[in-house]
Amino acid sequence: EPAAEVEAKDKKKAKKDEEPAAEVETKKKAKKDEEAEAEVETKKKAKKDEEAKKAPVADDSESDSKAQLGKEIELELVAADLPPGTPVTFAVTQVGFGPIGEASASASSGGATARWSDWYNFDRVTSRVELAAGQPFPEVRFTFVATANGVPVPSAAPLAYADTLNAQLIGDDGAGMADADYQLVSPWGTRAGTARSDGTFDEPGLPPGGVTVLVNSRGTTH
Repeated sequence: EPAAEVEAKDKKKAKKDEEPAAEVETKKKAKKDEEAEAEVETKKKAKKDEEAKKAPVADDSESDSKAQLGKEIELELVAADLPPGTPVTFAVTQVGFGPIGEASASASSGGATARWSDWYNFDRVTSRVELAAGQPFPEVRFTFVATANGVPVPSAAPLAYADTLNAQLIGDDGAGMADADYQLVSPWGTRAGTARSDGTFDEPGLPPGGVTVLVNSRGTTH
């Protein structure tokens, strides 16, 4: 009986030893599965990042700024897989009017660039307004589409046009015309304004085409 009892105890001990070993194996397997999943996710992310790098993107390099009179901007097509020498066309559209022109380029390593500065033509004026002081002129915006190998790639967002005039009204006596009323005359309409006590004024958000300043009294604009 004692021998049988010892044998039974040994079997129980062996069973207990097997259980921790099985638990360790289970934990190891779970850890390996987690590592395998993490590796798969890492590979997926790396693949997405690589695809994003290769994806063509059309953009104007000065998208944070505004188009302005006489300002030339750089149009850029970013395409990592585009072979050097590939012809690229940038089509320019004035929103609310239609296509207004194209710029051509030849691809170099990683993409292509072209320049654009044709913001105004009287035939492209789409409205005329009469505005009180501080009222905004209708916004004039432009979009760009780069095409290479028959594949069009639009820019992310339209580019707005906005000139600013900072000037001073000077009277015949050479002094600033205090509180003088004036009128801006643009191809897109007119806007009233009043100068400060020293004759200075600021007029932001002007559309393409420039402006003429008319003053009720005789004077000049600087």
